[in-house]
Amino acid sequence: MIDDYETLRRWRLNIPDLHNGSFRRVWGKAITKKSMRAAVNAKCQDCMCWQGAEVRRCDIITCPLWQYRPNQGKDEKERSEAVLGVARQINADKSSNFAERPVEAIS
Repeated sequence: MIDDYETLRRWRLNIPDLHNGSFRRVWGKAITKKSMRAAVNAKCQDCMCWQGAEVRRCDIITCPLWQYRPNQGKDEKERSEAVLGVARQINADKSSNFAERPVEAIS
């Protein structure tokens, strides 16, 4: 059985050694709890296969980290407002469970 140390070591070796090792440094800060920002950045980079341009173009607005992803594009004001609108609706709806409401009632 492979222990946790070995699993993490192998995972780190699979991170591409691009940009002077910056991906590995960000992942290292995240895994050692030195930076919450690094944790978000590392997860976004991991999700997009370590492609910075793909992180900027991410359109998975259902991801809880979408609002916090690194290098956001400047033309995303409308999408951000839509996500914030749903968040406001969740906070305003104290009478029933938002997750259990039918989709047509949400829109």
